Amino acid sequence: LKELFPSLDYDPEINKENPAPLRTRATKDRFYFLTRSHAIPLPTIPQLHNQGNYIVSLGELCAWLSTRAEELGVDIFPGFPGSEILYDEDGSVDGVATRDVGIGRDGKKSERFQRGIEINARQTVFAEGCRGSLTKQLYKNDKFKLRADCEPQTFGLGIKEVWEVDPSKHDRGLVMHTAGWPADSSTYAGTFMYHFDENKVSVGFVIGLDYKNPYISPYM
Repeated sequence: LKELFPSLDYDPEINKENPAPLRTRATKDRFYFLTRSHAIPLPTIPQLHNQGNYIVSLGELCAWLSTRAEELGVDIFPGFPGSEILYDEDGSVDGVATRDVGIGRDGKKSERFQRGIEINARQTVFAEGCRGSLTKQLYKNDKFKLRADCEPQTFGLGIKEVWEVDPSKHDRGLVMHTAGWPADSSTYAGTFMYHFDENKVSVGFVIGLDYKNPYISPYM
């Protein structure tokens, strides 16, 4: 963020107009191996070391970044997903087309119908997440060979809730990760817990989708 906006002061007390949503510094890291009845402390591995980071809401951060982008003259089209890749005559990507909106359940145009638009660009960046619908089309394009010589992708299922807890149990700035229980020793899984502002805790569980026991319910 400081690279993108070097002149911006991130202290919310100074930048009161539109402060970046960086309110909680990560001050403590804890890593545990869990059994059904015990939490065994482990050294924090480098990948889980968060000193100097912030605990943020990604939703808040994206909303804040969108206003900064618009101030720089960027056009943003929220609510209009890209549904088609546009190609130039030489086969290179020329942009995307958005999906028609306002189609009723019967497949016919409703009074809210809006035709999708073509957005052409010299460069197109596909940032759709791990299984983007347009990106999957690019994977199948023999011209680009995006998955050639790549390791197979690995996927996990993540479940997260935000809890408001009793202030006496809240430890602002604490970042906690665990391995072990409730998963068995052959299943890739772990939990996270981030204490941020307003007595809120983000708590979640991640499990690799290669788990072998068909009776596992990550939600449970």
